[in-house]
Amino acid sequence: MAILTRWIIALPLLVPGGAFSGQSLVGTWQGILQSPGIPNGGFRTVIQVSTADANGLKAIFYNLDESSGSGDDATTITLQGSTVKMSIVAIGASYEGKLSADGSSIAGTFTRGLAPVTLNLTRATPQTAWTIPEPPPPVKQMAADANAEFELATIKPTQDGTGFSIHPTPSGMLIATAASLGYLIRFA
Repeated sequence: MAILTRWIIALPLLVPGGAFSGQSLVGTWQGILQSPGIPNGGFRTVIQVSTADANGLKAIFYNLDESSGSGDDATTITLQGSTVKMSIVAIGASYEGKLSADGSSIAGTFTRGLAPVTLNLTRATPQTAWTIPEPPPPVKQMAADANAEFELATIKPTQDGTGFSIHPTPSGMLIATAASLGYLIRFA
């Protein structure tokens, strides 16, 4: 009986993937994407992993400090042994890390451009999970035959602490924040 017990304990360590083969990445992972010169040391990052067809994985990558609630789909995400790999083609990024033996953290690097930066993730619980903002509603598209000669303007008071910005959107709207009417007339 003692020999059987030893084999039951040792077998998971001998199988490819070792003790990590039973681990699952499914869940919400979060951490600070380290970036020098950024306030608070980096960007709050959340990765939501779920199962896809044929027992594969899919993930959505959120940068809570730079996005407006819409995440980027990971093109691929894999777990081989304790190595986690993910690519996010939409933003030209990749991630590689090592899953801890207890499955509660991943120590890794995030690469976008030339220099990899540290991104250590911990498995979030409902009590510790950061709130992901709701994505903005889709922009109402103008009809192809619409007469675009006149536009509608909505003017609202600026909230304290709001910084100046002005940018056109792909749908043809112009969004200005903390801009005076005089400035908008000069801009036009």
